[in-house]
Amino acid sequence: MGFNAEEIATISGCSTWKSIEVSRMVTEWVSYLKFSLVEPIVDGQSTVKQFLLGDQVSATLGGQQVFTDGFVTVRQAFIDAKNRGVQIMAASRPQNAITATVKATPGQYLNQTMQQMCSAVCGPIGLKVTVLNNNMTFPRVSEQPGETIAAFMGRLARHCNVHGWDDANGNLFFGSFRSGSGGGVTLTEGVNILSARLTADDPHADAVLNGKGQSAGGSSTQVAGTPAAQIKTTVANPGYPSGPVARQADVIADLPVTPALLQSRTQHEVELQNIDQLDVRVTVQGWFAQDGQCWLNDSKLRSVISLNSPSLYPGTISLILKGARCMQDDKSGTTSELILTNERGLVSANSI
Repeated sequence: MGFNAEEIATISGCSTWKSIEVSRMVTEWVSYLKFSLVEPIVDGQSTVKQFLLGDQVSATLGGQQVFTDGFVTVRQAFIDAKNRGVQIMAASRPQNAITATVKATPGQYLNQTMQQMCSAVCGPIGLKVTVLNNNMTFPRVSEQPGETIAAFMGRLARHCNVHGWDDANGNLFFGSFRSGSGGGVTLTEGVNILSARLTADDPHADAVLNGKGQSAGGSSTQVAGTPAAQIKTTVANPGYPSGPVARQADVIADLPVTPALLQSRTQHEVELQNIDQLDVRVTVQGWFAQDGQCWLNDSKLRSVISLNSPSLYPGTISLILKGARCMQDDKSGTTSELILTNERGLVSANSI
């Protein structure tokens, strides 16, 4: 029996792996490689490379690079009288932004864009950042001593209404939750779905969100006093169910804003509520979409996918690919779990 090239995975420096999983998710920033392997021991020494904390590792799936120069963050080893095994987890480069802190010297930016500030704080850790859209200008932003680089960029991202993810090379991107691409992929019950589940959860959604913030103020902006403290906006949630009482909530800007930034920050909160409202997990055969691209490819993330599964939800609904887990092991073979949602919640899923 011949090999299927589309089902061959490689892990740099490892030829004895038994299972592999690579995951990437919009909003998570960091991709993960997990694999189990055998480390034969002869005369007290391993005959293969032993992966230790901090070791670099890369992976391909079906010949496509999906994880490059990540580093081992977890090593778990197990032995008993009959068995031994090792499990490794590696994180991609943006993990450095999760743990490293900003310099905060002096740490203040005046009239700079999100792209400019992200490039400034990520330069020292060698992380390339690209803001694809909504690259807004902030009147004044200050780094907080002890604040992680990710927390600093997270504040900017919320006010620009963008989400973060990385690519196969470990570069970090920020952009709108929906890319606008797709529309040609349909997941159909009984045809190309191995298993699926849908969870619609509405514990925290609000019908209306009221944004409140302050401008930078002072002579440099010619704004001071009461007007500086009264920037407000209101955004209705199109994904709010019609049955419950129309709840309202305040969204408070945590840095000086313009009216446009406050509007964007409030809209971001609406979008997060609707993304969290719907979680669809669909397992399919293989690692690739119909166009031959791996589901983990950044050209697939944020694309529109149609779901036709009467058992999960009536009719055909349009969803957005939030993330994917591509896996292979002896029991389940080669599969991908597609993680889907909707930026406007299930209520308006048919009108995306």
